[in-house]
Amino acid sequence: MCLKTMPLKLRCEKQDNQRDPRCLSVAWAYYKAEADSFLATFVAVLTMGGELGIVAGVTLSIALYLWRTSKPHMAIVGRVGKS
Repeated sequence: MCLKTMPLKLRCEKQDNQRDPRCLSVAWAYYKAEADSFLATFVAVLTMGGELGIVAGVTLSIALYLWRTSKPHMAIVGRVGKS
């Protein structure tokens, strides 16, 4: 999978394990922060090298995960109007 944090398990790989170029567009349509993380990791690997780039990407992904889980979605359930 292109992004390990996608809960809907959107497929971004071809059957022969070659990366699909549409992977980033699928991630962008699903959740823009994950696509930004994907791009930041890619740029970090190109500029800082493989090991530091992966460490930067993992750190960014963990930070995004902690940010998302610290702000859960809450909905008020009840009657609307005179229903």
